[in-house]
This record gives sequence, structure tokens and C-alpha cells, in this order.
Amino acid sequence: MPKWTTIRIPVELKDKIEELSRKRNQAYWKIIQEAIAWYQSNVLETRNRELIPDIDKVSWYIIKLSYSVSKFKDKPDQENYQWLEKTILQIKERLGVNIDYLLKSARSYQLEQTKENLIELWMSWKMAVIDMFYHAYLKKQ
Repeated sequence: MPKWTTIRIPVELKDKIEELSRKRNQAYWKIIQEAIAWYQSNVLETRNRELIPDIDKVSWYIIKLSYSVSKFKDKPDQENYQWLEKTILQIKERLGVNIDYLLKSARSYQLEQTKENLIELWMSWKMAVIDMFYHAYLKKQ
């Protein structure tokens, strides 16, 4: 059973709660509870929704980067290296994220396709994805 209390509120606010209570056939506390829930989801959490356009953009470039890295890994020739380089340049220009370290890892893998260089390429790729999301999040802070 809930524990009840009394709060002091302006008469105008009590009248509004009373009016809503009659219209919706709900208890006063239920009207207040719904108002608080609405406030939390529409005002306090608006920051999270503001991230969506940036996250959508970052997601697109992550897909593009993933395609470029995968294509390069399967065939580490100069053409695929240049494709990867172009994608990384676009990420730098359009998202403001510098992931040049991925190019260094790609170059190492291109010169010598060893397990160690492949792992370095994957780790750089993973770090690039983290950097892209982190940068999008920090822009909103």
C-alpha cells in the first residue's frame, strides 16, 4: 500500500490537476505521475534524441569504412588502398575524425600479409569505429 503525503502547490495548478482528473477520470496522483513521466522523456532525455542525426551519419561512414577495409583485406592492392585512403579522408573532412593510423596499419598489411599485420589492421579498424562514435557523442556535450 502506498504511503501518502501532502504537498503545497499554487491554487491554479491544483485547479488544472483537478480539471484533468475529471476529464480523464483519473486520480490526481496519476495525472502528476504521467506529467512527470512526460517531462522526463520529452525534456530531460532530449539530449539523447539530438544525437540521432549524428549517429545516423556516423553509422553510414562506419559501413563505408567497413566495406573499404574488408575489400582491402581481401585484396591489398594499390587500388583498394586508394579506396580506403579516400574513405578515411572523407571521414576526416565530413566528421572531423582523424583516423590516419588506420592507413598506417593498412600499409603494413599491404607490404606484408602476416597474421600480426592483419590483427593490427583489425584493431585499428575497431579503434576507428570507437573514435567516430566517441567524436559524435562529444560534439553534443
